[in-house]
Amino acid sequence: MTFEGDAFISYAHLDNVGLVEGRKGWVTSLHRALEVRVAQLLGKESRIWWDPKLQGNDYFSVTLSDRLQRVAALVAVVSPRYIKSEWGRKEIDEFCKAADQQGGLRVHDKARIFKVLKTPVPLDQHPAELQALLGYEFFKVDSDTGRVRELDEIFGPEAQRDFWLKLDDLAHDICGLLQILEPDQGTNQETDQAPAPGETAVYLAFTTADLKDQRQAIQRDLEQHGIVVLPDRPLPSTAADARAAIRDDLARCRMSIHMVGNTFSLVPEGGMDCMTELQNDLAIENYEMSLKLDPKNQNAIDTLKKLKETK
Repeated sequence: MTFEGDAFISYAHLDNVGLVEGRKGWVTSLHRALEVRVAQLLGKESRIWWDPKLQGNDYFSVTLSDRLQRVAALVAVVSPRYIKSEWGRKEIDEFCKAADQQGGLRVHDKARIFKVLKTPVPLDQHPAELQALLGYEFFKVDSDTGRVRELDEIFGPEAQRDFWLKLDDLAHDICGLLQILEPDQGTNQETDQAPAPGETAVYLAFTTADLKDQRQAIQRDLEQHGIVVLPDRPLPSTAADARAAIRDDLARCRMSIHMVGNTFSLVPEGGMDCMTELQNDLAIENYEMSLKLDPKNQNAIDTLKKLKETK
């Protein structure tokens, strides 16, 4: 499959208004940084498209519609304004229509839409096509005040550092998709040959907010070594569906990693245990079932039983 553009950035005009007069907008910074980083990883010029002249009263042009049909990936910058934008909705629709004719929105279990979360928005308010995507959080939530700080250099060197870390994750994943869609891209990154789902996979359990940074660091390290990290999408909000999704992912993995934080996670609808406990219990169940296939593993089974008794 051949595309004229590597990615198209879909955004709301308001999100590119600089917080300080005369300073470039946030989306402008994202576009430039992503274009440069993807080019460095590809080893050649990247083709990241966007519409810097976007205005709320502009008409959705035929030219823009045509461009969305000839681009490999869509980067949606989600914010409170974006989810209300008719323009953004049309861009997603046009890209999805084209993707349906090109084999679908997922290729080798990799999504062709990348969700950049500039500002927190409740998941149920996201466009339907984005709800199944984990997304890249370009913000931090203060644990003491609950206030949101976007990853912008205006908020200091720590925010700027975190912006580049998250940008690098996004760039690597876009390059991984491009390598699948266009195998002749020839990237320089270590994950050029992405393993097939289940070949080398690790279940990295979702954690509470206090361990989110640590989980992302582990995920980044695993993926840079060519390992598939699951879950690769949000877990369902109901207990029954969450159990099914977790079991499916665990069955594909060779091992699972569970970190325990200082707080409790949310309890899925219709369940008794929080999501952290649910993932842990199902991992033990999955391991116990695998051990029973070999009677020589009785000692390990006895150890698991003791672990359950002391929970």
